[in-house]
Amino acid sequence: MKSIIILDKYFLYSILLVVISFVFIKHPIFDGHGVLKWGFLSFIILLILLIIENTYGIAKSNFLFWLGEISYSLYLTHIIILEFILKHITPEIWNNPNLGMSKILFYLAISISFSYLVYLLVEKPFMNLGKKLITKL
Repeated sequence: MKSIIILDKYFLYSILLVVISFVFIKHPIFDGHGVLKWGFLSFIILLILLIIENTYGIAKSNFLFWLGEISYSLYLTHIIILEFILKHITPEIWNNPNLGMSKILFYLAISISFSYLVYLLVEKPFMNLGKKLITKL
């Protein structure tokens, strides 16, 4: 019964975070970018997440562990993917302000997929080779 209560609290905190985010996103004071525009919202989100972490701890996530494994490949390849998208997707689609979240999800999906391939085909074999070379020393 206690786990249901904790899940309900997490759900409520998540809903609260989403509602606060949408309120701030839609408010005209947050048009644009920069610390003065998004700094306060970022601080609020970080504060809520720290309170949740301090109160309940952090659950282990296989997805986040996997994302950590491919993070270096993601770091190296994300700008290549972005440049490819900007050059090969028509400006009418990419510059359409009504497709903001769709563009982000598309970019994330492509970047993570490509990074995983780079991790499997390049990064991991070279890490294994490095381990073999170190053991020979």
